[in-house]
This record gives sequence, C-alpha cells and structure tokens, in this order.
Amino acid sequence: PTQSVLDNFAVSTLSRDTRLGLISPSARKARYDLYREKLSIAAPRPDAPITTLSGGNQQKVLLARALALEPAILLLNDPTRGVDVATRHVLYDVFRGLASDGMGLVILSSEIEEILLLCQRVLVFRENEVAAEISGDALTTDSVISAMFGRAA
Repeated sequence: PTQSVLDNFAVSTLSRDTRLGLISPSARKARYDLYREKLSIAAPRPDAPITTLSGGNQQKVLLARALALEPAILLLNDPTRGVDVATRHVLYDVFRGLASDGMGLVILSSEIEEILLLCQRVLVFRENEVAAEISGDALTTDSVISAMFGRAA
C-alpha cells in the first residue's frame, strides 16, 4: 500500500526492465507512460503513493500491470466492482479493444448488465457445474437469470 504508482505498476515487468542486473528507470517509466495513456490513469505523478488515487484509478493501475505482461488471455474477476460509472465505461472500452485485438477475456461478474455488454458467450454456473451456455440472440437478461435459478428461458 505504500508503494508508488510507478513501483506498483512496474513490479510485474521488472525482468523486462532490467539489464545486467540493473533496473532501467527510463524503460520502466516509458512502459508506465504507455499504459497510463491507454487506460487513462489519472495520477498526479508516478512517484505518488498508490493510495492517493481513486479506487477506479487504482483498479486501472492493477489492470495496466497485468496488461504489461502481454498475456494471451486475461482473467477478470468483477473487474468494475467498486468503481464509478465513468471509470466503468472506460474499462468496458478497454476490454472491447483488447478483445478486438485478439486477446481472450474470461470475465467473472455478478453484474448481468456487464456480462451482456461485454460477452459473446456466457457460461452460467450453478452448484459447481455449468448450468447453461448462452450465446448469440439467446443471450438476454431473462435467459441468464433463468439459467441462474434453474428455470427454462
């Protein structure tokens, strides 16, 4: 919690920003700046404690840290929980862009509206099993709720 925004972001990419055992501050800062812009992270300065950021911006820093590893698949667990509406929509745009660029996204969300906005295919789990797989035109609020409660849509 006492780490700076930059240190918190860069912890996942230390090996990429190190040459001959020394951390390259310029490489680390350049990578941070790239993701700060991509995710519209509002931080007063990179050396500010991460705790000085809003919850939404803290969430964006954590997402940037994961994206900096350039994963093929990103697992997201309630990715917009606790963030304001404006940040939520920024994150939705980021997720759509990542998917358009070919990244696989697996999203666990308790927000049905979020699922309908972001997902092309939904697996509904009930009692530790897949209760339904819904996609295409069948993917509606009613079909998801029905699957959650074990009723036919």
